[in-house]
Amino acid sequence: MPPVIVDAATLENQTHRKRALGLAIASSLLSKGGTMVLLLIVMPMAYRALGKDRFGVYAALQSLMWLVGLADLGIGAGLARRLTLATSEGNRAEQSRVMSTGFFMMTGVLLAVAAVGAVVLFLVPVESLYGQNFGPYADELRMNLWLGGGIFLTLMILGILLKIREAYQEIHIFNLFGAAGNILSALLLYFGIAEVAAIWFILVSIYGVQVVLWSINGGMALRQRPWLKPDRSRFDAALARSLCLEGVGFFVLIGITPIFGREFIRWLLGHYFNPEIVGHFAILAQMGYIVFGVVVMLTYPLRPAMVDASARRDFAWLEKTKVRLQKLWLLAALTIPVGLYLLGPWVVKGWFQKAIPLTPQEMGLYGCFLMLTIWTEIHCVLLSGLGKIRSAAIIAGLECAAVCLGAWIGIRTHGMSGALLGGTCGILFTSFLLLPWLWNRSLRQTVTLTSASSLAPP
Repeated sequence: MPPVIVDAATLENQTHRKRALGLAIASSLLSKGGTMVLLLIVMPMAYRALGKDRFGVYAALQSLMWLVGLADLGIGAGLARRLTLATSEGNRAEQSRVMSTGFFMMTGVLLAVAAVGAVVLFLVPVESLYGQNFGPYADELRMNLWLGGGIFLTLMILGILLKIREAYQEIHIFNLFGAAGNILSALLLYFGIAEVAAIWFILVSIYGVQVVLWSINGGMALRQRPWLKPDRSRFDAALARSLCLEGVGFFVLIGITPIFGREFIRWLLGHYFNPEIVGHFAILAQMGYIVFGVVVMLTYPLRPAMVDASARRDFAWLEKTKVRLQKLWLLAALTIPVGLYLLGPWVVKGWFQKAIPLTPQEMGLYGCFLMLTIWTEIHCVLLSGLGKIRSAAIIAGLECAAVCLGAWIGIRTHGMSGALLGGTCGILFTSFLLLPWLWNRSLRQTVTLTSASSLAPP
């Protein structure tokens, strides 16, 4: 990459980004750290209170959370990107137009998806959705699907307003609210789960608390910046179409890709085996969520920072950030799978205070699958910052197809281990190779075009 001259304004912007990232990461230690502690509390308590089969029902419900998280069809990420660009330019009129258009369009999309989901849930037996072995728990599962769906839909709508925090690089405020929610949830579960040993109580304690705190946070964000209050008169149909087209790429890139393969494996286990095996996989997934939470401490605040740096043509900072992330990933890739293989069964036994039939092989393979998923996540964040959404989404789509095919082939012959090995190979032969190549090519092209435009005569 050609040398880039760093002037005083660029240094000032780098200092601002560094401060925002530092605050976000420091506050994430409270928020994500609290989430990890909450998971450590919830999982064994839920296992003991519900029993192994009903715990599997709770684990199956977690798939609903991830599916509802996809319901905005990627438009939310596009909204955050456009709002960050307008914020970097200091253009309040554009911020208002983007926020109003995105809010009303996303709300409409979410309600439409919710209506389709309600029809499916009303007409299709839950045994057809989750597997015949869930039949004895059909009524409880259906009731909690309605409850969880309503809670998660509300969180998605509130999350639109919280894009303001992302655009203004105030993720530390979001994290502080998350830390407070974790404390409240932990207290509710610790003192209540023995008295109310029900799945709905766990859902309300964890996600219902988030609804309250997200509402307060969103209201505060709008009060601080009243020009961002959604107004139907500022809705722009042309911008809405553009957000929809961009949203398709984001839907694949950061919506489907990080979770689809894992949830597909969970679904396969439910159909080929039973709720107990799904519960075992949920333990692996929760351990992975803890590791992924550490990654999100870096990647989530990096999203607006990458967009801001790209808008200001700070390519040196972009390249330096990429190198640092890859070094951190390599360190984790050398330790986490081996650690899970050697220590995972012992850790799970101490965590649940009983032996859980998860083999070292299953845990080590999940570690490999997890680390390759994180590799994809890192490069998707980098490429979305450059605006290379469509190209990255094509590669991510190939990954999803390869993971599903590999998992389906593997589970038929070697169960959970085979599914994890097949999924790992799917990522290895797609995103692991192609995403770094796309980043290097895209950054070179962007720098070249910028240099050419700056040298062109007025």
